[in-house]
Amino acid sequence: MPTGPLPTVDTAASLSRPLWSVANFRHLWLAGLVSQVGDRIHQVALLWWATEQTHSPAVAGTLLMVSTLPLVLFSPLAGWLADHWGRRPVMVLADLLRLVVAGLMAVLLWSDRLTIPSAIGLSLVLAVGGALFNPASMAILPDVVDEAELPQANSWLELTMQVTGIVGPALGGVAVALYGTATSLAANAGTFALSAVLLALLRLRPMPVGDGESMLAGMRQVLGFLRSHPSIAWLLASFGVLNFFGVPVLVYIPYFANEVFRVGATGYGLLEAAPAVGMGAAALWLASSGPPGSVGRVYPLALLVQAAAYVAMGVWPSMACFLVALTAIGMALGLVNILVITHFQQVVPGEQLGRFMGLLMTVVMAMVPLSFGLAGVLTTQVVPAWVLIGSGIAMVGLSLAVRRIPALTTPVRPDS
Repeated sequence: MPTGPLPTVDTAASLSRPLWSVANFRHLWLAGLVSQVGDRIHQVALLWWATEQTHSPAVAGTLLMVSTLPLVLFSPLAGWLADHWGRRPVMVLADLLRLVVAGLMAVLLWSDRLTIPSAIGLSLVLAVGGALFNPASMAILPDVVDEAELPQANSWLELTMQVTGIVGPALGGVAVALYGTATSLAANAGTFALSAVLLALLRLRPMPVGDGESMLAGMRQVLGFLRSHPSIAWLLASFGVLNFFGVPVLVYIPYFANEVFRVGATGYGLLEAAPAVGMGAAALWLASSGPPGSVGRVYPLALLVQAAAYVAMGVWPSMACFLVALTAIGMALGLVNILVITHFQQVVPGEQLGRFMGLLMTVVMAMVPLSFGLAGVLTTQVVPAWVLIGSGIAMVGLSLAVRRIPALTTPVRPDS
């Protein structure tokens, strides 16, 4: 079990090849692209079908809930499997599971046998596939590219996720309108098939796999690493705190768009898209220019940017202010996500990285329902503007706390 100081990162290495010349990365990127587009199409199609069937927002909310719950419950197991069996086999298995489930939903819909309970149950299984996939996909990147290429590779993957988050729902709406819900679900199944083939083509460096230890023993090993390296433990915890205080704004966007700004559905859509635009812009910047420095330098500053944005929305609630502030929040989050994930990939032992990423997913995603619930309760007790200001103050406190985390001054980019 590792003890002692934080593992060091070779910051003197330099990129010796164009990232897109790496066949493994092209396959990994394309697999993510097609499956993420399929996910967005699937979500739009299924929610549209459920709304047509029931005219109930509660059903749509239930479908969204079951799509996130497995990320909290199964991510530690998924991380252990990724370390125990290998990242690529787990990712291929997850894609095949989702291929079968999405295909079954399409067949049931074509035959008019898909019901709301069966859709909820199958959506839960589909989300289990996603929970299996995510920790392995986050842990596999150091096996695909060199350490010096990690920041750029993470930036391109983040950019792709944000672009598909904007374009995918639009494609889903067009697909449902032109071809119907069942065909749209079948298209999602096809994307999982293509993703599985692309992942099977990966030719990776040999990596240590599990030695027969149980899941509990494996998780104890990761917790031992965190105890030996408190900087990583505090950084992991800060991600959960960041998510907790950052989520409430998502609850309040519809309220401000409809009740305060009165901008209608079009204005609401612009507000919803603003964070994704900011995150995509940050990813594009990092992909082309490289990170601006160490996690210890950038992370606290990014938190202060978010703090200023939250306070501005609370003090000057206008459509223009919200658009600028939400875009700034997205850019700051994009920087933080890429830099911190890269830092984890560089310093966590490779044989433990899947379990660590599974733990990270659980910590981050567990905060979402808690924060949503608290934000909903506060809406009935406190003016939403004050909640936004409170989030800003919390971000200032988090920034000060992050600045005190030791051993976060190692740059995540090679020296030029």
